[in-house]
Amino acid sequence: MQTKAKANQQFILSERSGDDEKEFKDFYILGSFDFCCAFCGSAYAEDEAESYCEYSYEATKTVDETCTEDGYTVYTCAICGDSYTEVIEATGHKLGSSTASVEPTCTTDGYTYQRCMICREMVVVSVIEKTGHTYSSSTTSASYSQHGSITYTCTICQDSYTEVVHSYDITEISPATCTQEGYTVYTCTVCGDSYTKVIALIAYGFGNNKQYCTVCGTENSDYSISTDSTDTQAQGIDNNDNGDSGENSADASAENNSSQNSTSSSADSDTSTNNNASANYDSNTALSSTDSLLLSASVMESTDSAETAKPKKTKIKKLKKGKKKFKVTRKKISGVTGYQIQYATNKKFTKNKKAVTVKGTKKTSKTIKKLRSQKTYYVHIRTYKTVNDKRVYSKWSVVKKVKTK
Repeated sequence: MQTKAKANQQFILSERSGDDEKEFKDFYILGSFDFCCAFCGSAYAEDEAESYCEYSYEATKTVDETCTEDGYTVYTCAICGDSYTEVIEATGHKLGSSTASVEPTCTTDGYTYQRCMICREMVVVSVIEKTGHTYSSSTTSASYSQHGSITYTCTICQDSYTEVVHSYDITEISPATCTQEGYTVYTCTVCGDSYTKVIALIAYGFGNNKQYCTVCGTENSDYSISTDSTDTQAQGIDNNDNGDSGENSADASAENNSSQNSTSSSADSDTSTNNNASANYDSNTALSSTDSLLLSASVMESTDSAETAKPKKTKIKKLKKGKKKFKVTRKKISGVTGYQIQYATNKKFTKNKKAVTVKGTKKTSKTIKKLRSQKTYYVHIRTYKTVNDKRVYSKWSVVKKVKTK
């Protein structure tokens, strides 16, 4: 048996092949050679020495496999120190027959599971979807000066959240017509938040072939005149044609029937006069009907305009500052139902905008409280009147500013 040895290293030979079983020890200190035979002392280059080793591998390290991780064994040659590793695959779980479960909640999934009989690890078999919240609600109504709220609470896990309820009031109305959509603006009386609702177009009132719309008075482009008089004229032309075919016969008896023709002519003249009078009467009647329709549409438009006309505009006479508050004094205006004060922390009324609505016109001043100290506020005011249970607002007054104490 041969073994290779690196230079400057000590090697011990414990067994010799062949008949001689004598045990002995040899020590070699090499100089210029890379490898030598520990049995005979012959020196070899490194690439030559490899072919002379008769490998004898032994397991030098073992790591056992588990259910989820591979194991391995390291084998090392007792002669030359060469080694290799042998992998042992993971066994995998061996599940028992019993199954347990974890119930789902509103926000997390549940599952069923079994335990491994080897490592006792829990293995998920199936997932049970989360149930989601089941909310019940309680409401606090809003007022002109305070928001309302809706609180939602889960009946299972008691999770809860709250939504703000705005105190919306109609601040602007533009009625719809047959040609243009209308709109209604709703504004919160507490914070000034607003939204717009579109009013659909009104259908034209051209029913029964009317010449003018009964809503807005617009002329009907598809209006068609009755064909009764045209049919009568056509019939008269046919009768005259039939009379011309017997012209010779009529001339032959003209003298004998002169008195009759005279009487007939007189009768025709009377009939013609009566027909002309009737035609004039019908024409006058139709004209009167058209004028009446136009007049009715005009009156309707005038009435709608009067009802939706904006009230008179007011103005701020004085702004008096106070500690975390200010007082607004307005000009008194007649013919209105109340007024609205709007204030914000910038000129464009886009930051911290709020509105206060005051019913009635007796009081000409209003104090705005619970403000920030040493803060500049921009203020304007407008009046409103109630028309058909809806508020119609005037234009805003000139903006003024005040700084709180």
